[in-house]
Amino acid sequence: MARSSTSVEAKLSRRQAWLMASRPRTLPASVAPVIVGTALAIEAGVFQPAAALVALLCALLIQIGSNFANDLGDFRRGTDEHGRVGPTRVTTAGLLTPGDSVRVAAGEAGVRLLFLAGKPIGEPVVQFGPFVMNTQQEIEQAIADFQSGRLVART
Repeated sequence: MARSSTSVEAKLSRRQAWLMASRPRTLPASVAPVIVGTALAIEAGVFQPAAALVALLCALLIQIGSNFANDLGDFRRGTDEHGRVGPTRVTTAGLLTPGDSVRVAAGEAGVRLLFLAGKPIGEPVVQFGPFVMNTQQEIEQAIADFQSGRLVART
């Protein structure tokens, strides 16, 4: 439900302000594609729990990071004004300042990333500029089609 800033929000702790800035109500939008992908993987018999968990974690962190960036960007552009209707924007409301940040520490071991991929299909790949095909002949044909207007409709 849309609302404007209240005096209750002015009494929030910094932790509560960061939680508000993460906009928890937007998180289902990032989780939904992971659920669909996981269901498809289960149906196809290729489900990998670690891959699903990493995808879920990344999706959530990307959404939260985007929400933080949006809050700060709207504040800097003056898009969000005091008294706006809708969810409170923590920077505009003064709950956090543009210099506030979240520090993430990886510890002495550093950060490790896990990259997962599908099985290679063994097809050759040829690239020239934006064109990616299987053979040089296909690349040449795509360029000829593009130059003659057959690849895309020109307006």
